Amino acid sequence: MIGSWHFISGSVFVLAGSSYAYLIDLIYFIGSIFFTSAGYSQYYQAINAPEALDENGRPLAAKKRRYLGWQPHRLDFWATFPQFIGTLAFNVSTFMAFASVEWLGYDLLVWVPDYVGSILFLVSGIAAVLEFCHRLWCWRLNDLTWWIIIINFIGCVAFMISAFAAFVRPNPIFNNLTTWSVLFTLIGAVCFFVGAYLMWPEMAQEEAA
Repeated sequence: MIGSWHFISGSVFVLAGSSYAYLIDLIYFIGSIFFTSAGYSQYYQAINAPEALDENGRPLAAKKRRYLGWQPHRLDFWATFPQFIGTLAFNVSTFMAFASVEWLGYDLLVWVPDYVGSILFLVSGIAAVLEFCHRLWCWRLNDLTWWIIIINFIGCVAFMISAFAAFVRPNPIFNNLTTWSVLFTLIGAVCFFVGAYLMWPEMAQEEAA
């Protein structure tokens, strides 16, 4: 939630016409660090999730804790690992935004890692839907977990659109693409904030069960 809030704040400052570019870049960069922390936490939980059941059908805990792992046979791995790597790409993108470079340097140092990170987020969002629905799509309006997954997926799509619009050209084809890019960053960040917030009542439901 903290990372999302930073991205929301940075986007609002930009859309409001703030001239404090360094402060805005700093807000985004700090937010990306929190994104990475949350991304690794989810990845860590996935690679340490039980893969087998005991004779009573209860999940068996992993024999030892893993801090890194490669488990391509599991959908929950693909729902978390690309997202974690994507957050690292956002770390690079938001850090490089501090540099004063021309359009080509900006595209290479800022836009490319942002674009790669957005693709990885979208991959993780699709994998999360597949893991939950066991197919490309499903409707479970009464299931809180479904809402969390779908809201986060919409956030991934918004970040992808933002990355498309953020590409810088010496002679722009369309006007106001930067504004649209920031707007979709804001939409994506709001989705991630809501998704993270809804995880609290989801955990309460699981504890009650």
